[in-house]
Amino acid sequence: MDKRKFLYYNIHKIENNKRIILTNYIEQNKIEHNKNSNGLLLNFSQLDDEHIDFCYDLYNLENKYPQYDAVKSAHIQTSKPRKMIAEYKDYHLTPLESLILSYSTK
Repeated sequence: MDKRKFLYYNIHKIENNKRIILTNYIEQNKIEHNKNSNGLLLNFSQLDDEHIDFCYDLYNLENKYPQYDAVKSAHIQTSKPRKMIAEYKDYHLTPLESLILSYSTK
């Protein structure tokens, strides 16, 4: 199987520590990618062979905790959800609205 096709079908199975190495490699080598809340989007068909070889070798690396010097791990900060404060507006009911609402509360 072609390395590009192999990576396309198997890159989602990569361990987290290897994913960090791969992310840093992509950013340091200025490889064209898109970043969103789900992660990175790469177009394997447009990557050079040297980058494909690196990704393939990283995926097939036996050591689950690789040591690397050139690549530093990135600290990902997640934002905490903001507390929603309910704001109520003063609303004056007309007599008809009051009558209609009075039937709904009985």
